Amino acid sequence: DGHGASALLGAPSPTFKATVTSYFACEHPPTKEAMLVLDGEGTGPVNHMAVMSAVSSSYAPEGKHLVSVSGFEAAAADPDAFRVEAPRQLRRWFGESVDLWTHLRTYSIPHALPRHPAGSIPAQGTRRRADGVIVAGDYTEFGSIQGALRSGRRAAELVLARLATPSTTTAP
Repeated sequence: DGHGASALLGAPSPTFKATVTSYFACEHPPTKEAMLVLDGEGTGPVNHMAVMSAVSSSYAPEGKHLVSVSGFEAAAADPDAFRVEAPRQLRRWFGESVDLWTHLRTYSIPHALPRHPAGSIPAQGTRRRADGVIVAGDYTEFGSIQGALRSGRRAAELVLARLATPSTTTAP
């Protein structure tokens, strides 16, 4: 991760965004599709939600659906308040059925995603340092699973390129 790499390499540590996610069980899901529902109003605290059991029924408690509701930054500062306020916001989106949801758990992740302000590009990206160390992670590309996967692929390509290059050193 960014903090670990920073400590090992003596480099500045990236800054991160905090996130919070609450999980709810319900009898009737707000949507049946496996999709991410985004807050287009920006009224918070919910940034997005998804019915996880639409992806796989095994994610939910027996006979129920599992709803994942997430927020970030200010919403993550008080996970207990998020757990209470999120259903209020979702009630505006999906109606009174939200009142029947059962809270299961809330998780707060203080260093969830690297901070990349809108329009910014990470300064160095996935790279091989002069000492041969490959620096990779979502913080080197952009903060997301896609950024982590892209960085991992670029790191693998750097390793493969190095392996394909004949060594200039000779064994003693």
